[in-house]
Amino acid sequence: MSLHDNAQQQQKKNAEEEERRKKAADARATNLVDLKKQLKVIYGNLYRAWKVALDLDGSGKLSENEFMKALRDLGLFFGSLPDLWKELQEDGFISFDRFSPDDAKELNAFRECLLAKYPSIARAWRFGLDKTKTNRLGKEEFVAAMGELGFAGNAARVYALLDNDNSGYITVEEVDADAHEMLVRDPDLELGLDVPIDPASLEGLSWAEKQALGTTAARQRAAEGNLQRKKIDAEAEAEAKRRAGATSLPQFKQHMMLKFESMVTAWYALDKTGKGQMGSMDFAEAARAHGYEGDMKALFGGIDKSGDGIVTLDEWAPELKASETFEAFGRILQEFPSMKLAFLAFDPEKTGRADKAGVLKVCEPKGFKDVEKLFELMNVPKVKGYITEMDVVKNSFLKSFAQRRESKGEEELHESNAAAT
Repeated sequence: MSLHDNAQQQQKKNAEEEERRKKAADARATNLVDLKKQLKVIYGNLYRAWKVALDLDGSGKLSENEFMKALRDLGLFFGSLPDLWKELQEDGFISFDRFSPDDAKELNAFRECLLAKYPSIARAWRFGLDKTKTNRLGKEEFVAAMGELGFAGNAARVYALLDNDNSGYITVEEVDADAHEMLVRDPDLELGLDVPIDPASLEGLSWAEKQALGTTAARQRAAEGNLQRKKIDAEAEAEAKRRAGATSLPQFKQHMMLKFESMVTAWYALDKTGKGQMGSMDFAEAARAHGYEGDMKALFGGIDKSGDGIVTLDEWAPELKASETFEAFGRILQEFPSMKLAFLAFDPEKTGRADKAGVLKVCEPKGFKDVEKLFELMNVPKVKGYITEMDVVKNSFLKSFAQRRESKGEEELHESNAAAT
């Protein structure tokens, strides 16, 4: 499959997920049962929802803050979050065992089967599952391999749970992150780092046997020491680079892209006041806070192409042509007597939020189609997928349109009153 085909397939999946998200959000879940139904509609199963939308740091558990933030970002739950937390938490955390006991039972049985045959998950993957070393398994391959290992559970269901990105195949990283890291470090598992040596295993052995095992243990310790030294050296090098900081505009933009993943998110991180523009002092303070160590005057001048002493999103990332998008959307807002009526057109069901489909339905007939870019420029998180009236009102780039509309309304009212007298 070509890169173009892959891109088209991914776009189709994204569109389908967006549609499922919209339908699920419309259901307005107020309890755990309905929330799980919505998550299944969007993500296919609860384990995928857990990995992709809830357990974002991959720790295997959620604190109260992590849990509530994840659900607020999803925008699917309209019941009592504190009550839902109490229902699910155990000892101050929510685990997947608590969130979806049946799925957790199936996955635990899968791990137990692997560890009954092999001393580690890494070895089970390398020698029991991915025997051809293709680094991924399709459904039929996985089910057949688990049958050979004597798995008594539902292998097809386990496969569906593990395919976190819904790609049609699974990788060792989706099976076990530690096993993936081990195979990256030691692809053929020759060093034995994946199998910890139990001191109790030395009891009852002869001197020769202890020597042999001791040699293996020594090699393992030496390998671990070398890896640890390399890790420390790499961390020290990374820290040195971090402390050195960017010293030019291209380096600073690259640094901000790596840190925030998009130029838009980077801009909003710099523009702490939310004014939509920054003078040299505000910009310098923000740039220093994000690690810039070069000539600040040169950096600011490189962005401030107009030379007016102010930098904007258009100057920070001219390739985005932000003002064109905001201008086009702003003109549509001005067609409505008030912001409330404008937002009501996007949100006729009065849910308090408008998704891309709702905004596009109003804007497309008026000649504006790039709602995807609008949401990106408004810095709407992809996992959220909708805007509120307050998002529009508070957006610094759209405020001017709201003010112009209000000013126009006051003038029309004044003219109307004058005509009446």
